[in-house]
Amino acid sequence: MDGGYVGDPIPYFYGVARNVLREYVKKRPIEPLPLPDPPREEDYQCLERCLEQLTPKNRELVLEYYGLEKKAKIGHRKQLAERLGIRLNALRIRMHRIRENLQRCMEKCLELTKTR
Repeated sequence: MDGGYVGDPIPYFYGVARNVLREYVKKRPIEPLPLPDPPREEDYQCLERCLEQLTPKNRELVLEYYGLEKKAKIGHRKQLAERLGIRLNALRIRMHRIRENLQRCMEKCLELTKTR
């Protein structure tokens, strides 16, 4: 290096590259995410049908699990797990499985409503 630089050049080049990346990200325009379509009446009907197909215990669990929002839901979900005698992570796993079943049911139901 002719400029009298002493030391390992790798950290210097890494720092320059990091700053170039920061400038690039700063100047890049942010593209807004598209808004989802508002729910239709068919969506609600399918959801009701799919909820009815769950066992009463699972239907009650889903409605209770998703019943509250923001900070209130965190404490409520902890209480729900305690009441069921399971850990919070086990409750999340159980809800994930129920949600997968609901999603499959919703996809089938919505597909049927499109063909009608």
